[in-house]
Amino acid sequence: MRVGLTRARRLSPQVMAIISMLGAGVLGATGPAQAGPGLAGLSSVARAEIAAGSAAYISEAQLATSGCGVSCDGRDPQTFKIYYNGSSYYTCAEDATSPVKQDFRSYGGPVVEIRVSARCRTAWTKLDSGNFNPTIKSFNLSGA
Repeated sequence: MRVGLTRARRLSPQVMAIISMLGAGVLGATGPAQAGPGLAGLSSVARAEIAAGSAAYISEAQLATSGCGVSCDGRDPQTFKIYYNGSSYYTCAEDATSPVKQDFRSYGGPVVEIRVSARCRTAWTKLDSGNFNPTIKSFNLSGA
């Protein structure tokens, strides 16, 4: 995974360590969500949200072993729902922590956080951009 900010200072060793862990897959596998027998037991609201693309179904077994994988790619961790049983769901932001937070405001930049969800086994950046809109690209070392 490679992360960069233009016109800002270099990333700290803490940020680089988290980025390396993500690239090495330490935070979990990234397989696709599996439709399983539990899908038929989902509420009509859950099925409608999944059909609309604002949610996904992932079995409890897959959640325990590999998280939400590619189902979470490009989704808003605050609002994208992961249904796992009937009408039960969670969002990746619910259990997220910020192991790294850097303040680039003195350089005219944003406050950047690396957010990590252990349950989803995923990570993302969060920034308070103010009037600065950096481009942040993250990807696995494999290019995915």
